[in-house]
Amino acid sequence: MFPDSISASTTDAADDYHGSCSGIGGRDVVYQFDGVDGTRYEVDLTGDYDTTLYIREGGCTGPEIGCIDRTGLH
Repeated sequence: MFPDSISASTTDAADDYHGSCSGIGGRDVVYQFDGVDGTRYEVDLTGDYDTTLYIREGGCTGPEIGCIDRTGLH
């Protein structure tokens, strides 16, 4: 599970992954965790750049189960 507070930088990140609601060309910061069925998680994407969050089941190459950007849920 995630600790209460995580921060990251994309300074040295590569453009390895793409969600269905994101474009190509953004740097990626990837986290993997085992969620609990029926549990709600809150993610805060703060920063001075456009952020996208997409969720995959079973790891980085698993099927996408959700994607959100600043325009809404897809």
